[in-house]
Amino acid sequence: MKLFANSKPLLLILAAILLAGAACSARAETDAAGLPICGYIVAKKRKSEVVRQGTYDKFRHCAASCVITRACGPADSVEIGILKEIYDALGFGDPDIEDLRADIEGTQIGLSRDVKKRADCYVACDRVYPKHSK
Repeated sequence: MKLFANSKPLLLILAAILLAGAACSARAETDAAGLPICGYIVAKKRKSEVVRQGTYDKFRHCAASCVITRACGPADSVEIGILKEIYDALGFGDPDIEDLRADIEGTQIGLSRDVKKRADCYVACDRVYPKHSK
């Protein structure tokens, strides 16, 4: 496991954000320990569906965050996005701050009154991050 030299500041920032979020105790979206268990389960369950919807990485981040927000709430969605980037920064992927922006966009879309079902997440995220660009 190799930590990329240029990822260390990003990793520290993400860890600080995650720890600050976990310190909030009054969140219905998380379990008693403040962990995004619901978000993790939904992310695993819906991953293949999200991947089938589009090839563009930012679209996938947006769509997954929207789906998680609809099922579990915004705290789980944001924390799962941060955890994914920490995982990437530890050498298991390519950390990218733009992924977090797409996650936040998806979380905001998931909170919209216009989004009533999962399919609405895909349509809305496609408007912001076209499914098959790049």
